[in-house]
Amino acid sequence: PTNLAVATSHLVSAAMVVWQHNSYGMFAWHATFLLLVGSFQTETWRSLLYIIPMGFTGFAMMPVSFFRHFEKKVSSNKNNFFAFKWLGKFVKFVLIPLGVVIVFTLIYQLANPVFDEMMQHFWSHFGDFIAHFFRYFSVPRILFTILGMIFSGAVLLYCGINYFSAADGRQSNFLKRKARVKQPLLYKTPDGQIIKRINTKTFSLMGLKHENIMGIITLALLNALLFLLNVLDVQYVWLQKAYTVGNINYASLVHKGTGFLIASIILSMLVLIFIFRGNLNFFKQSKTLKYLAIVWIMQNLFMVMSVFMRDWYYIQNNGLTYKRIGVIVYLCMTAFGLMSMLFKIIKTKSLYFLLRVNSWFALFMLLLMSAFNWDYMIADYNISNRNNMEIDDSYLLSLGNAALPLLYENENTFTQNSFTKQILQYKADQFVKKYYSHHWPSWDYQSFKTAQYFSGNKQMN
Repeated sequence: PTNLAVATSHLVSAAMVVWQHNSYGMFAWHATFLLLVGSFQTETWRSLLYIIPMGFTGFAMMPVSFFRHFEKKVSSNKNNFFAFKWLGKFVKFVLIPLGVVIVFTLIYQLANPVFDEMMQHFWSHFGDFIAHFFRYFSVPRILFTILGMIFSGAVLLYCGINYFSAADGRQSNFLKRKARVKQPLLYKTPDGQIIKRINTKTFSLMGLKHENIMGIITLALLNALLFLLNVLDVQYVWLQKAYTVGNINYASLVHKGTGFLIASIILSMLVLIFIFRGNLNFFKQSKTLKYLAIVWIMQNLFMVMSVFMRDWYYIQNNGLTYKRIGVIVYLCMTAFGLMSMLFKIIKTKSLYFLLRVNSWFALFMLLLMSAFNWDYMIADYNISNRNNMEIDDSYLLSLGNAALPLLYENENTFTQNSFTKQILQYKADQFVKKYYSHHWPSWDYQSFKTAQYFSGNKQMN
């Protein structure tokens, strides 16, 4: 089922590349192909965290896997991993004789002018033959075919390394109580001497009590601090007072605050992972600590919503951009991470479970992002709300080709600069020339729609 899920995600990403052809889709295709290579290199696996390094291993070992696959073993009991007999024969029977012939040819050319002139004619005709040959065979396509063979070999040829799949199999989704046994104070050496043990492991009950008290104090203080921050967010973000207090505005709240707040949420998750990393999960007196952790997670979720409000108000006042969309994506992933952390604490799940489910969610978000025509949506939102915001002409011109028809139709709306209009016209002309110079392997739906628009537009040069 996991291999099927990875293969399906790769097919979906490929379909998104053909349909939307955005940067998210291209990144998703490469990422899912790496996962596909890793999944075919292992027998059983559950976590993307282990399949990613297995994918890199499959690519790195592909040449070795290729030669080993076609290697002829001398005997079934002898391992001839690097005994590439056919390679040795190629060197002996082709490369060495050819090298010797070339050396003597050069010597004879220097010694005999007639022979030298004859060889110059030969190399001239040979060069013409090579030039004529590559008129019909494209070098980039040959290199692309070789690259495709490398990719196919990484998927189909087994590299024989199962380290990561074995490590994945040893992991558990649930935490296990670790028994700690007190070592005896005295022990007997092999020669019969009785020696007093200097460093002994004491029973961990007192250590768990101290750790529990430390966690309660820490989370109580952090909850109080975060509560104060959330109250300020309610006052200045939710009630929209940011423009009425001093020099505070949504630009400063987003640019100066969002990154640090997301980092603080991730740091909060790391703190909880450290506190609930072991036997404290099974300590009977840790209920208060767990309640404080749940309250802290809920407060962090509220802060995620506050950061979303900051970003949303900023979009309403300054327009939509890729970075502001990226903030929303990061917030969705952070919110999912907090909810999975809540589930981990309540159900006593392991760190392996936490990383496994979040990696799958990250893959889902990547595929979801590749399904939208963001260039067109950004241009459409900014132009439609031009009366409520100041439109950045240079940013709109930097968008992809999918936004060109909309910009072309509204060039008098979003800009009054003649030089900007000339840039837009030049960009449209260049797209048309480039589109019709490509062949069917480069086809995608959004470029096809854009080309259709300009082919029916009489104003095009």
